[in-house]
Amino acid sequence: MRVMRRCHRTRPIDRGGWWSPSFLIDREGRIRWVHPGGALPMSDDDGAEAPAFKDLIKKLDQILLEKPSASQSGSEGAVTTRLAK
Repeated sequence: MRVMRRCHRTRPIDRGGWWSPSFLIDREGRIRWVHPGGALPMSDDDGAEAPAFKDLIKKLDQILLEKPSASQSGSEGAVTTRLAK
């Protein structure tokens, strides 16, 4: 809930801002990456991978390489694929 409040304070709706954060949550339910909101394009105008999207893919790859904890060792919650570039 603290993360939600922090995101809301940085983009106050009542001041004409938008608020649509995106969260990457791992198998344990921990928030591992936050995008404050707005567009999250895969590439910039030059066709290069956009920095925020690149950060998301890097974090996602890191999480997928981590071994599940003992409580998550079954197939439940196992992630086997990632976003295609």
